[in-house]
Amino acid sequence: LFGLAVTLNIHSLPVIKKDDSRRIVDLVLVFQLFFLPQDKRDTSNVIGSSYYKKDDFNDMIYSISGSNPDPIDEAQIKTIKDEIVRLEEERKITHKRLKFAKTHPGISEVVNKSSDRESLQAKHSVLVSITTSISEIRKDRIREINRKVKLEQLISELRSLNRDLSTGKVICADCGSSRVVFKNNDYSFDVSNQSVRNKILESISEQIKMKDENIEELTRSLNYEQDQLKKELESTPKSIQTILLHSEEILSNDEIDIKLTEINNRVDELKQELAMARKFQLDTKTTNKSIISDILTAMNSIYKEMDSTGGLIFEELFTTRNETYSGSEEQEFYFAKLIALSETLNLDYPIIIDSFRDGELSSGKEIFMIKKYLSLGKQVILSSTLKQEEYTSRRYSEFVGVNAIDYSTNKSSHILNKGNVPQFMDILKGFKIEID
Repeated sequence: LFGLAVTLNIHSLPVIKKDDSRRIVDLVLVFQLFFLPQDKRDTSNVIGSSYYKKDDFNDMIYSISGSNPDPIDEAQIKTIKDEIVRLEEERKITHKRLKFAKTHPGISEVVNKSSDRESLQAKHSVLVSITTSISEIRKDRIREINRKVKLEQLISELRSLNRDLSTGKVICADCGSSRVVFKNNDYSFDVSNQSVRNKILESISEQIKMKDENIEELTRSLNYEQDQLKKELESTPKSIQTILLHSEEILSNDEIDIKLTEINNRVDELKQELAMARKFQLDTKTTNKSIISDILTAMNSIYKEMDSTGGLIFEELFTTRNETYSGSEEQEFYFAKLIALSETLNLDYPIIIDSFRDGELSSGKEIFMIKKYLSLGKQVILSSTLKQEEYTSRRYSEFVGVNAIDYSTNKSSHILNKGNVPQFMDILKGFKIEID
């Protein structure tokens, strides 16, 4: 919500694709374009990485540069490809219909006469109804047969447990108890209880008898439906039988031509769309690569200008995880990166660096950095802890354009508390930010 308030009332924020949706970048990522905090620095990833990663940082740069406005992802391309495959399969089927129509011109002619079409459709509906009924009855009968077989197997298992052992008795191998329980998906009972076993066996036997009756009834129904189908086919001329069997394949030549034209046109459209998507992807990757290349070129140029004998070469905006910079190299890396981002992207943000001299910077590099910051012509805020002799020599006051502010007289370890909230809210209102 705070990011939305900023982009609506103060400054537009970049938009990137995150979690399969387009969203305004949070300030925690935007800040890293111009703000270098003292803690949680990591040259191999964004600072304090949690939700956002370095790919998100790169996407933010592309958005600021006007590139990658609405990237086409692989899921969209796959959808186009799948539709092309489906249409090409439909085209094959339509060609088969055309072949059938040419092979049986008389049948095609009969089917396409309106008076005959109605009677054929009625006949076709009857046959479809019967064949559907036959199919369902067969499925039901197979299910009943499978259930009966399972019950018969269960009885066989239970009867094997029912045998008396002349040399001993069945006991639990773990605890030694003579109480043994039989259990499967349908039953669970004490097999050591003779009365319970007998009742279970009787119950299963009754179920098998019921399955036999159901199977017989389904067989009678199946035979009846098969007789009905036979009668319907016997009363239908063989030429019409062919029509009914291939009713979905019979179209007039004109209808087939129209259908094929529609399919071909749609396939051509999708292939053009796919080609454009691929070209857009390639163009976007090329543009984005060029943007990063320009930033890296600027970073290396700034670094060499600061340290002509230095051995660092920046090949990415982030280092690899096992090649992180530390000490003065880390400070030089972030300095070159912030300056390059500011100049290459024409950012109008101020630059803010906490603990400016962290990493044991040499005096020459420190002076170079300050002069470079001054040359930007924008607000730059640097913080640093000075030694006593540096206060005495007024180290930074000598720079023209540098406003050196001494906070050493402020009370140490003093942080804002609830009493400061009203004043802070008034400051926010000055930026047209309202917080409930």
